[in-house]
Amino acid sequence: MTDGIIRAMREALQRAKNLIPEVAKLRSRPPRSASEKAHGAANTVGDADHGLREPLDDIASPGVDHGTASTRGVRVVSGLGDDIDDLVGSSRSLSRDFRGLQQRGWTFERGGLDAYTDHMNKKITVPDAEVIDIEEGYREIPIGPAETTRHLAQQVEYARSSSLTDIVAPPGLEEIGDKDGWTERQVQKLVERDTAPYLAAARARREIFEKSGVDIDERYALDPVTSEAQRIERAMDWPDGIRELSRTVGDQPFPESGPFGPSRREDHTILVEQMWEGFRGQPGDL
Repeated sequence: MTDGIIRAMREALQRAKNLIPEVAKLRSRPPRSASEKAHGAANTVGDADHGLREPLDDIASPGVDHGTASTRGVRVVSGLGDDIDDLVGSSRSLSRDFRGLQQRGWTFERGGLDAYTDHMNKKITVPDAEVIDIEEGYREIPIGPAETTRHLAQQVEYARSSSLTDIVAPPGLEEIGDKDGWTERQVQKLVERDTAPYLAAARARREIFEKSGVDIDERYALDPVTSEAQRIERAMDWPDGIRELSRTVGDQPFPESGPFGPSRREDHTILVEQMWEGFRGQPGDL
């Protein structure tokens, strides 16, 4: 009997994976809040020496990719430009994670107006320009090495997390009668996956600023998630920081939803509830 239930759950998981490939691709869009503005005064970093806090191997998902080979003293070569390579190399954590992805076959390119992580093809794209919201409407503005490095820091962390269908676990036997509890746990994992890139970028920002004086977040100083990520990164360890920052990130809409769209948590809840129905399959499967 138990084997039959487990087999049905596995079949339902495969059905759910087949149902949402485009949704999974959409959720790999850049982890930015819709309220980010491309203007604002430069932030400042305190003089305190904040020790590097290593990310856990399993924050929002079990498949985080860290890289194993020693890369101390090896120059970063991204193919995105020497100025970007210099900034990436100024961050101990970003350069380590960047090389870890390269060792696993990831490639990097520039183009378009958005950052994007393609888990299937192991490719990260960072934009050449951004669209900003101004009183007269929307306008494209080019971005420089600092902004590109910020996008790259976020996408590198995003690439190191698992894909959506690997994060959402089928309900166990003890969860079959607890749809609400199971949904809440899966949604929190997805929100934490969205949160980690902000914290990783804040850490890279601090390390780069301390070494080179360049603030990769200067253009985004007025964004509440960015400023909170900087505060939390300086004050908390990684797992506590993820949980704390996820409260704010979960309340933000996805960029493609617009400033008045549903929050990430609401959006993820809809998706996870659809996956629950996929796991259930036909009435009576679960």
